[in-house]
Amino acid sequence: MKKFDPEFKYMGSLLKFIDTEYMTKEDYDKIEDFDYNIEEDQIEIIRRLIVIGINAQYNDFELDKFRHVLGMCMDLSEKEIEELFQMYSPCDDILDKKGFINNIYKELFEPL
Repeated sequence: MKKFDPEFKYMGSLLKFIDTEYMTKEDYDKIEDFDYNIEEDQIEIIRRLIVIGINAQYNDFELDKFRHVLGMCMDLSEKEIEELFQMYSPCDDILDKKGFINNIYKELFEPL
C-alpha cells in the first residue's frame, strides 16, 4: 500500500459526515431514500450532509485544506482512491469513488 501524505487525514474529517455511526437520526432521515451510486442522489447526499457539515464546523483555513486534499485525491489512481476510502471512509456503498470525490469538490468549491 502506498504511503499517503499526512494531509489525507482530512478525508476522514470530510467523510465522517456520511458515516451512519456519526450522523444524527435527523441527518440519516435526510438521505435514507437516496442511492450513493445515482449521481443526482449522490449530489443531494453531499449537499445535505457534507456541504452543510463542513460549512458549519470548519473555518476558511480548514476549507483550504479540504480543497487541497480533494485536489490531491483527483490525481490519484482508482486503486489509490480505493485504498484511501478503506482507510478513511465508513461507506463501502460508493462504486465510483473518484466521481464522488469530484462531486464533493464541485459542491464545496464550485457551487452554481
